[in-house]
Amino acid sequence: MVGYFTLAGEFKLKVSGVRRVGTDDRLQADDPMHLGSCTKSMTATLIGVLVDEGKLRWDSNLGEIFPEDEIIQKSGWSKVTVDQLIHHTSGAPNNLQDLSNPNPLHPSNPTYWSSQPLIEQRRRLVTFLAQQPVPVKPPSYKYSNVGYMILGAIIEKNRGHSWEVEMERRIFLPLGIKSAGFGAPSKTQPFAPFGHTKIGDVMVDTENDNPMIGGPAGTLHISMGDWVKYLRLHVLSERKGEELVGVKDLDPFIPIRWQTLRHLHTPGEGQEYAGGWIVTERTWAGGKVLHHAGSNTHWFSVVWLAPLQNRGFIAASNFGLEATKACDEAISWMIGRHKAP
Repeated sequence: MVGYFTLAGEFKLKVSGVRRVGTDDRLQADDPMHLGSCTKSMTATLIGVLVDEGKLRWDSNLGEIFPEDEIIQKSGWSKVTVDQLIHHTSGAPNNLQDLSNPNPLHPSNPTYWSSQPLIEQRRRLVTFLAQQPVPVKPPSYKYSNVGYMILGAIIEKNRGHSWEVEMERRIFLPLGIKSAGFGAPSKTQPFAPFGHTKIGDVMVDTENDNPMIGGPAGTLHISMGDWVKYLRLHVLSERKGEELVGVKDLDPFIPIRWQTLRHLHTPGEGQEYAGGWIVTERTWAGGKVLHHAGSNTHWFSVVWLAPLQNRGFIAASNFGLEATKACDEAISWMIGRHKAP
């Protein structure tokens, strides 16, 4: 699937392919697609809502957020801030398997995931992080799925509900999003597409996904039309010279300040990664672009937003990393077909 949208309400989507390899069950325009790491922007946006409500600060640290945890209090990780986690500058490991083994209930043990509620899994992960060696000097940038899982734990500590529930209540419901869910779409919805992976020279379907503890880092699925409802929020916030209070230009809307969204679009000095977005420039966009891609290796998604031109481009496939080139080429075709207004 490849799409183009504008703030004026235009949305065009081209769809081709099948829901499941070896069948003639064609993909439909409203089918949910797995976003992988494109989920990170939504997690960061939910953090921004809590900052605007005064429940968190950008410089709130793990020691403040989890004062009851003695392991965190005694660890150098206690000084890690929300902003560092959002920008991938905390030094947290990339993935769960990169954590060393501080005790038998280690997150790399698959049986661990099914033995605890998700809130407890993510809560324990914060303690696991606190038992890891602390970088002598935090890196200026180190992409970390673990860091976004920790952000999920912070949301859950703050709100008392799972990240999944808070996403539904605080992001999806206000924006009128009804297709979103978590994990492999085919496991939660009838007639949904399957993901695919290549074994040798053969493409096979699969319902595999990353452990659900990783939701805040990338297990969301959603229809392209509903994804656009969310993406318009981020395009809107960058419009020049316009005061946006509560982003009321969108109906329905999320009660978040445009300044907060712009913070999520602002990388650290000398960096390109902001709050769930890679921020750079492209001539075709008239300057600033917000970009991200995501994959659990069985699906692939990519988004390019051109906020200075009030428009954006998306592509997604259920044929995994094999579709990376095709998605990029489809977006390039769409950019060439839809010139800037």
